[in-house]
Parts: sequence; structure tokens; C-alpha cells
Amino acid sequence: MAFVNHPEFFTGPEEEILSFAGRDAHFSRPAEAVALVLFSGAADPSIVQSLQRQGMATLVLDLPPEISSPLARVEEASAWAEEHFPELPLGYCGFGDGLTNLLPAAVKHEAFAVVGVEGRISLLETKLPILLLGEKSEIVEHNRLALELLPRGRLVETKEKVSHHLQSWLQQHLPPLESRRGRANPSSPHASLSDHF
Repeated sequence: MAFVNHPEFFTGPEEEILSFAGRDAHFSRPAEAVALVLFSGAADPSIVQSLQRQGMATLVLDLPPEISSPLARVEEASAWAEEHFPELPLGYCGFGDGLTNLLPAAVKHEAFAVVGVEGRISLLETKLPILLLGEKSEIVEHNRLALELLPRGRLVETKEKVSHHLQSWLQQHLPPLESRRGRANPSSPHASLSDHF
């Protein structure tokens, strides 16, 4: 996927095409953003836009089969997000194989929530709140076993209303304002992307 041909990922006032591990990534940040969600895999543009309308910045990575180091790519993007926007809680959403590649970074960077769509979750013990959506039997069975390592995990056997489930999960686990490290606003030192490039 060549992101330069997908302007539908851009809806916020601050937009940038970045590069992590030599591959393009889409960053979009609405005014007064309350969180930043990193997408890994074949993200649905309508879902990305729905989060932006809810006040969440988005960082969308493509992870094609030929990429040699998907874990490193997700980690590099996570480190960038944490460095440049420490005031924004970091969430993760993985589609297909993109889910497998994001959990280590989500654990390391203390994500406020994780959502997976039709992907196998890594067999990694964590107390992160993780929502797994899908209906393919082999994926559902794998994720059902993985739930034993995820005390705050939930499995929903459906692909219907993915955007609704995803938004609800992220909103439910978004840290309360008083516990966040800060809040993005036009006067903050992170308000302009020109500060970072």
C-alpha cells in the first residue's frame, strides 16, 4: 500500500507523511487531541477517521508481507510518538498480522488500550486492556487460548460494528484528564508538527 495515494487518512489540521524503517506512515492530529492511536496493518480509513472525529490523533503504519522487521517498525513509531507527544496517552489497533507485531511495543510503552481485528494476539502475558474482534474460527480459537494470559482481555466473535466496538473500548479505557501528563492544545509546545521536523 502506498500511503501517498490514500489522502482519506488525513482529516485533522496537522498532517504529515512520516517514515519508519523506510516505509511511509500517515500521521493526523485533530485540534485538542486527547490520545494518539497507532494503527498496524491494513487499517480501514473509515475507522481511522471515526477516531479522529472523537479527538484522537492517529498514526497509521502499513506492514506489507515483504517488510523484514515489522516489530522494529512498530517500536520505532511508538518511540517517535512518545518522544514528540508525551502528553497524549498511546493506544494501539492491529488489523490482521498487524496485531501480532504491535503487542510488544504496546506493553513496553504502557498503552492505555489495545484492539485487534481478525488477527492473532501474541502469546505474551500482560495486564493491558485488550479487545479482540473477529469471526474466523482458527483465529478465534487461538485468541481464546491467549486470553488466559490476558486478565483484562475480551474476545468478541464478530466483525460487525467494528468501529463502534473499537471506539467504545478506547473511550472506556482512556485515562481521566487529571491523570494524564498533559493535554494537547494549540498553545502547547507540541501543537505544531513543524516543531518536530
